[in-house]
Amino acid sequence: MTFFFGQDPVADDVISSFYQGKDKTHHVRQDAKAKNTQIWKGVARAVANATAQLKVSLATQVRYKTWGKKSKHHGMNLEGVVPVGSDGKISGKKKKKKIKLHHASGKRKAFKKHHFKV
Repeated sequence: MTFFFGQDPVADDVISSFYQGKDKTHHVRQDAKAKNTQIWKGVARAVANATAQLKVSLATQVRYKTWGKKSKHHGMNLEGVVPVGSDGKISGKKKKKKIKLHHASGKRKAFKKHHFKV
C-alpha cells in the first residue's frame, strides 16, 4: 500500500497475509512509514488549508476456494483518492464515507516494486 501526494510517494507499508473467511469482513489497522519528510511539509500545509487529497494505491493478490479447490493467485492493482480535512481526518460530504478503490490505469504502474507472493 502506497500513499501519494500529487505524484510524490509520501508513505508506504506492507500488510501481512490473512484469512478472511466466507461472508466475513476483516479490518486491519496499521501505520504507514513516511518516506520523505520534505514532502510532508507540503502535505501539512495542504491539510491546514483543508485542501489535501492523498492517493492510495494498493497492490494485492487474492486466492479463493471453489468446490474445495484453491485457485491461483489473482493480482489486483487498485487506487483511490482520500480527502483529508483540516483536523487530519478523512473529510467529505458524508461522515461515514467509505473509500472507493478502482483499477489503476495502465499508464502509471506505481506498484511494480511491491510485487510479492502471499
